[in-house]
Amino acid sequence: MLPKSNLEQKIVQSLQAGPVKSTILVETVVVDEGVTLQAVYAAIRRLRQDEIVLMQGKKLALSSVWLERMGEFFAAAKKVYLEKAQEEPFSFGHLEEGDRVTYKFKNPVLLDQVWGHVFFELIKRVPIDMPIMIYNPHYWFPIVRQESEEVIFSWLQTQGYKAYFTTASTSSLDSKTISKFLKDMNHSYSLGVQKSYGNNFYMNIIGDYIIEVTLDEAVSHQIDSFFTERESCREQDIDTLKHIVESVGKNKIVVIRNKVKAKRIRAALAKHFLIEGRNRKYI
Repeated sequence: MLPKSNLEQKIVQSLQAGPVKSTILVETVVVDEGVTLQAVYAAIRRLRQDEIVLMQGKKLALSSVWLERMGEFFAAAKKVYLEKAQEEPFSFGHLEEGDRVTYKFKNPVLLDQVWGHVFFELIKRVPIDMPIMIYNPHYWFPIVRQESEEVIFSWLQTQGYKAYFTTASTSSLDSKTISKFLKDMNHSYSLGVQKSYGNNFYMNIIGDYIIEVTLDEAVSHQIDSFFTERESCREQDIDTLKHIVESVGKNKIVVIRNKVKAKRIRAALAKHFLIEGRNRKYI
């Protein structure tokens, strides 16, 4: 999806050189374009709704998922973002061993937009034959976030990475959702992996990094009910799930850099899979 108006295009162009403090960007665009503050803020809201722009803290940045979706058209911007990975706090490249950073969101959809961005930032720091471990209580993302999920995991496949999905639930809907989503991808999954995590805890292990995601408990209980009460998803069911994950609550992402902990969790999750020879050296 491309920016629709000249004002939106100006904002995107302003972010191609890297994340910018929102107040500075707004003031600059107001002066350069001769428009009102309200017009600029409205354009930013539209860009955020379209998942082209992300906001975390006081900074605005282009979404890495959107940049990948646009392909070569935004190659120059992607190059700048990767080169600045070690100096921009938004990119999480500043984390030293033992460090962690936490971000909070009002609903799971907003959280997942940034989650995809973090995932892309970190995956490019690990070897291609490093197994990528993913733990979910339920795999609801392809139902309401299909395009973003396909961008991420199709990219992993084409680049040669392999992801291993473990899902706590054995519901019929979980099984159908994940098998359908991964049908044409070289990734693996295992259902019914019971860990001592709550039904609101999600996790990715990417090299020495751990992404821990905690969703609102009330929203997570609704997600539980959704998956246990249905055999499959109809159009109205998708709308129901969208409404659930757009509900306001307490949601957070914690990004941790801890080599020992990451290796321990990766090894524990790997027990549920037949890991290929080239990948086993990381287990």
